[in-house]
Amino acid sequence: MDAEYKQRLEEIVPDVFKLEGISNKQEHFRHEYYSAKVLKRIWDQIGFDEDASDLFAGIVSLHHQKPEPAHNGVKPRHPAWSSVQNLLEAEMRAFFLKDDQLLVPAHTDAACMLVTSILILADWTASSELFRDAEKLSVEEIEQLSTKALTLYGLISEECFPAGKSFSALFPKITHPRPLQTGCAGLSPRAKCTIIEAPMGEGKTEAAFFLAAQLCGAFAKRGVYMALPSQATSNQMHTRMNQVLEQLGYDSSRLLHGTAFLQEELPLSFSTEDEKIAAKWTRPARMGLLSTNAVGTVDQAMASVLRSRFSLLRLAGLANKVLIIDEIHAYDMYMSQIIETLLRWCCAMDIPVILLSATMQDEQKRRYLSCFGANVTLSSDYPLLTQVLPNQEVTQLPVAPSSRYFYDFKPIRLEGDEQEISQIALQAIENGGCLAVLVNTVKKAQQIFRSLRDAAPEKVELLLFHSRFTVEKRMEIEKKCVSLFGKDRSVRPAKAILVATQVVEQSIDLDFDGMISELAPIDLLLQRAGRLHRHRQYSRPAGFERPVFIVILPGSDAPMNLDKRYGVSGLVYDPFLLYNTEQELSDTRTIEIPEGIRPMINSVYSSITEQNRTAWMEHSMKGLLETAQAKGCTWPSPEPDSFFPLDQGTCFDVSDTEDGFSDIAEASTRLGDGSIRIAFCDEDQFDRLEEGPLSAKTVRTLYLNSLSVRLKEAFLKDSPNAKQLRGGKLAGVWVVRGLSRVELAAGILTNDPALGVIWEEKR
Repeated sequence: MDAEYKQRLEEIVPDVFKLEGISNKQEHFRHEYYSAKVLKRIWDQIGFDEDASDLFAGIVSLHHQKPEPAHNGVKPRHPAWSSVQNLLEAEMRAFFLKDDQLLVPAHTDAACMLVTSILILADWTASSELFRDAEKLSVEEIEQLSTKALTLYGLISEECFPAGKSFSALFPKITHPRPLQTGCAGLSPRAKCTIIEAPMGEGKTEAAFFLAAQLCGAFAKRGVYMALPSQATSNQMHTRMNQVLEQLGYDSSRLLHGTAFLQEELPLSFSTEDEKIAAKWTRPARMGLLSTNAVGTVDQAMASVLRSRFSLLRLAGLANKVLIIDEIHAYDMYMSQIIETLLRWCCAMDIPVILLSATMQDEQKRRYLSCFGANVTLSSDYPLLTQVLPNQEVTQLPVAPSSRYFYDFKPIRLEGDEQEISQIALQAIENGGCLAVLVNTVKKAQQIFRSLRDAAPEKVELLLFHSRFTVEKRMEIEKKCVSLFGKDRSVRPAKAILVATQVVEQSIDLDFDGMISELAPIDLLLQRAGRLHRHRQYSRPAGFERPVFIVILPGSDAPMNLDKRYGVSGLVYDPFLLYNTEQELSDTRTIEIPEGIRPMINSVYSSITEQNRTAWMEHSMKGLLETAQAKGCTWPSPEPDSFFPLDQGTCFDVSDTEDGFSDIAEASTRLGDGSIRIAFCDEDQFDRLEEGPLSAKTVRTLYLNSLSVRLKEAFLKDSPNAKQLRGGKLAGVWVVRGLSRVELAAGILTNDPALGVIWEEKR
C-alpha cells in the first residue's frame, strides 16, 4: 500500500490497523454480494438516484458470474471498517465520477453489459501475476503497471483495422475492382447493418473488408471479427485477412476455433517473464474476441449471447469491432435464432454488422433486418447491397454483375449405386479434367472412393475429403485440395477426382472443371456450383467447355412417400426442400447467373403443393421447435429500461463455455448430433495417461489424432482399450489404445489413412 495513502487512512480512521489480526472468515461469505450491499448503503446515504444505485450495485454483485448463496449474512463488524469503506468509495468516486452523479444509462442492458465486462476484466487484470507485488508500489507506479498490463493483455493497443483506407490501399493487386466492390464506395459508413448479396466469386470478401474499414472509421472501432461456418473456411480466411493486414504493416489477426492452437505458431519460449504471463492470461477461448482483429467460426460470436458464464466477455470483445458473418444463409433455424439474438444486441450496442450471402432467401433476410428495427418491401434485384441506417431507414442498391454465365444442371436418376456413380465420373474425365463428386454422407463418400480406387487408371489422381478424418489428416487433405484445385494452375493434375462431403461446399477457393452431386436443397447446390468454373479466365479440357453440373435424383423405383424417398439424405436435409429442389431440376435446364439465383431459391423455400404439404408441416414444426430450443439457451433481447440478469432474479448459467482446445462451445451453439470426440493413442502412451497431468506436447499429439464421430459412449465405457479424460484441456475426450485399429466390445474402430475412420459394429 502506498505509504502516503496509508498515513491518510491512519489519520482518518486510527483504529483500522489494529484490526489486522482479527479473523474475518465467515461461512458462505461472498465478497461481490457484500460489496454490492456496502455500495448501496453508501450511495443511499449520499442521495444518489435509487434506480441508479440499485443498478450499479447489482453490477458489482455479478462480477464473478455466480448466483447469490441462500445465506450471505455478514456478522457485525468493527465500526472502523465502515469508515474505511466510506473513504475508499469517496476516493473512487472522485476519480471516476466527475460530476458527482450516478445516472441510469440511456440503454440499460447495453451499457450494463459493458460495465459488467469491464469490471470482470479489471478484477482479473488486478489479480494476475503482474500485480503480485502491487501493494509495495506507489499510486504512480500502479498506474504505469496498469498501462503495461492492459497493453500486454491486448486490452489497449495502438494497432487497429486499417480504418478508412481506400480499396486500392487495402488491395493493391486488384487493379480493376468488380462492380460489387466499387458499389460499396457509395454506401453509408454509419449503417448498423449491411447485407451484401452476390453470386459466388464476385469478391464479397474484399468488399466486406473495404466496407469494414469505413465502418471502423465512422464508429471508432478498433478491429474486425470475420465469422465463418467451419474451421476449414476459417483457416483459409485467416490467411487472407493476414495478407491484407501485413502488407499494410499491421499485426496478424487471431484465429478462433476449437483447433486454432494447432494453426498458430506460438513461441516455445518467451523473452521475458511478462510475455509468458500475458500469453497465459490471453489464451482462454473466451478472451479471444478481445483481440484487435480475429477470424474464426461463427460459433465464437454466437457464444457471446449464450446463457453461460462469462459469455458477456465475448460481447465486450465484439463491442470494439465490426462483425462480418459470411455465408449467413447456411445456418439452420436453431443457429439462426441465436444469430438473431446476437444481431439485436449488436444493434443495441452500436456494433456494425456486415452479412454476406450468395443464396439468401427472402424470409431469412426479413428476419435479420427486423433485428435492426427495419421493415421494408424487399427488392428483387440481385446482386444487391442493403443497409439499415441509424434511423431504421433501409436503402437497397442494385449492383451490376461482373459477368453473366450459365450452369447446365443435368439431372440423372440413379438408385444410388456407388459403382454407377464411379463409372460416370471416370467417363467424364476421359479427355482430362478435375472433377468433384459431392455426396451428403461420409459413408457414401467412402463407398464411392473405394469403387473409384478399384476402377480408376493409375494416371487419375484420387482424393477423399470429409469430416471423419483425424484433425492432422484433415488439415493435410485440406491443404492438398487448395494446392491442387486452387488458383495456382502449375500444380493442377491433368486428371483428378475429388470425392467429398459438405466440407468443400462453402468459402473454400476450389475450382473444378465438372461436378457430380447428390441432391441437396437448391441453395446448397448453388453453393456447390460455386466451385465449378470458379476462375472463369482459364480454358477447360474437352468436354468441360461449359460448366455442367450433374445432379443425382432418386431412381424411378424410389417411393413417393417423402419420408422414405430420399433415404439417408432425407435425414441430413429436410425432405420438403429436397422435394421442391427435385421438382425444380427434374429436367435438364440452364440457370443464368446471377438472374436465376433468387427466383429459384424463393420458389424452393415457399412452394406448397398437395404432394409436399405434409412435409412442409413437418418442416415448419421442426423450425418452431429449433427456434424454441435456441431461445431457451440465449439471453433475452436487449431492453433499454432494464438489466436482465437483475430483473430475472438470476445470474448467468454457471456452466462455462471456456473449453481450452475442445469444441464444447460449438456444441452449445449447434444442435447436438450425438457425436463424441475420440483420440487415437500409441499403446505405450495410453498406459501412461493416468500417471499425471498431460504435458502440452501430449495434449497436442492427442488432439491431432482425434476427431468427432457418432458413436455410443456405451461402446467405450466398458472397454479396456478406451478411457475418458476427466480433467485438463481435453476433458471429456475418449482416448483409445492404438493408432490404426482398436477393438471394442461392440465392434472395431479403424483409422484408415486413405478412407478415414470406420466403425464396424459386431453382429
